[in-house]
Amino acid sequence: METGAITNEIDVAQLVLYAFWVFFAGLIFYLRMEDRREGYPLESEVTGEPIDPGAIYGPSLKVFKLPDGSTLDTMRPDTRPLALKPMEVFSGGASEPTGDPMIDGVGAAAWVERRDVVDRTGEGEPRIVPMRLLPDYSVAEQDIDPRGLPVIACDGKVAATVKDIWLDRGECFIRYLELELPQEKQAAPSPAPAVAEAPTAQAPVGDAPTGEVAPMGESAPMGGDAPAAPAPTAPAPQPAPVVQAPTGALLMPMTMVRLSSRPAQVKTGSIRSDQFADVPRTKSLDQITLLEEEKVMAYFTGGYLYAEPERQEPLI
Repeated sequence: METGAITNEIDVAQLVLYAFWVFFAGLIFYLRMEDRREGYPLESEVTGEPIDPGAIYGPSLKVFKLPDGSTLDTMRPDTRPLALKPMEVFSGGASEPTGDPMIDGVGAAAWVERRDVVDRTGEGEPRIVPMRLLPDYSVAEQDIDPRGLPVIACDGKVAATVKDIWLDRGECFIRYLELELPQEKQAAPSPAPAVAEAPTAQAPVGDAPTGEVAPMGESAPMGGDAPAAPAPTAPAPQPAPVVQAPTGALLMPMTMVRLSSRPAQVKTGSIRSDQFADVPRTKSLDQITLLEEEKVMAYFTGGYLYAEPERQEPLI
């Protein structure tokens, strides 16, 4: 037998080749199992029904341990209703929005359903907060302080005024500009119009004894005449409807604006001036959650495609 031969039919090189084939097949199986733990379970793009991965390729649950002690897994199906309709009836076909995609959060304005919790630093403090709560931070002297400057939308109109700066103190970076709209819908109830009161003093009528007064709205019979009908009363005025003002902070990503000093203003090419009122707001005036960040970023990002109808048309 030659060198390396085990028997007349089997040698070391042959065993190594077979071992490589087995290893490579196992590697492919392992990688397919791992990639199915991210973004699964699968759903049919035509019917929307979940696809059974089967017993062999069924991935185990992937759980992440978070710094606060909680856990998070990736096997969470998205159950949100999507305002989309398929343009084709085959898997992988395109879909088109059925409403306002920027408000519905679809297409280029789609967002991920992240956790509705505040992102925190290593010390456990809120990561992104307004500078009014950070007295130790300030804007560099050589830079433009955007606070108080007007915000110019993509249509060239003044949409809002910069109210404050929201700083990522984990990286010392400006994340958002807090805006204030020129007209917040804070309609107070209108005062009720004054109604003239009927006189209360009445003289004795008919056979009523001296010193007595006939009841209000009634009159004593005089000479057999029928009693007088009660005087009509005016309907009570209805209070004007109260329009609730939006709550929470109105934020605009710093990465989607451009500051200029001549003239001093903040410009954005993302959305129109009338679309600022529909920007998703935060629940808190001083904090923003991961889910709220996702919605704000998606709204302004989607504006580059959906803010103007001509942006969806071909260039040529």
